[in-house]
Amino acid sequence: REEEQQQVGRNVRQRIGLAGSVGSAGAAGGSSAGAGGLQIGLRVEVRGGDGKPWRAGTVTGQRKKGKWEVLVDGWDKPFVWPHMRPLTESPAAASSPAPPGCPTEPPGSAASSSLEAENKALRTRLAIAQLRAENSEIKFRDMEKKVTKLKKKLGVT
Repeated sequence: REEEQQQVGRNVRQRIGLAGSVGSAGAAGGSSAGAGGLQIGLRVEVRGGDGKPWRAGTVTGQRKKGKWEVLVDGWDKPFVWPHMRPLTESPAAASSPAPPGCPTEPPGSAASSSLEAENKALRTRLAIAQLRAENSEIKFRDMEKKVTKLKKKLGVT
């Protein structure tokens, strides 16, 4: 149980970016040279295979086997992609405009700084909610085990 809680804590720290940069495109299954270290929140370009168009997106997480998942702009669900590279100003990046309501302020501007602070606060709140949910699941599993033991002890099926 304690080991599960420690794993949950590591997961939360990784989700809110406290774990820093982890892994690389090679670990993600990406084949693009120069993709460098990846981290949650990094803007990248992905494609499904050679000859397919590059799509802009955001790294949203890392799966169990170290593969990174990316949410493509305008999509509702993140996926693992075979080709990944950091987003650069290229024709592919210029052809996929930011979704409506997304800020376009340059990094370091006052508006950008306040949005980054708000984003960090929201990531933290989300991570806390996920931690609470995982702790509830652990407690639920413990209670199920106790109920099973009591039923065996009482001979109830």
